Amino acid sequence: MSFPPPPNAALAELLGVIGEENTREIVRIFLQEAPQLLESLSASDRPVRHRAAHSLKSSARLVGAETLATHAADAELRLAQPDGEIAPGEISALAADLSAISPALIAFARD
Repeated sequence: MSFPPPPNAALAELLGVIGEENTREIVRIFLQEAPQLLESLSASDRPVRHRAAHSLKSSARLVGAETLATHAADAELRLAQPDGEIAPGEISALAADLSAISPALIAFARD
């Protein structure tokens, strides 16, 4: 079976290290968990929001979603501050970042 090429350099590099099926599985997990992480950014508990931002940043970087990773890193830094917050509009922007990269990731991760 022939799979589509990786949609970005990060996935191409990962593919070279762990192979095609493992890379595709990581992308599938990211696509499943990222919406849940976005939802957690609205939680009332700051540590939950901070962990969600950190996890979203890290996993987005792994799959080459650099814009999403950068914006999640900004949110993580703010949430690390005692009085730092993220606005609902920022969460919406993160969701838009995810929506922008998702079609290419879905095409790559298809069975």
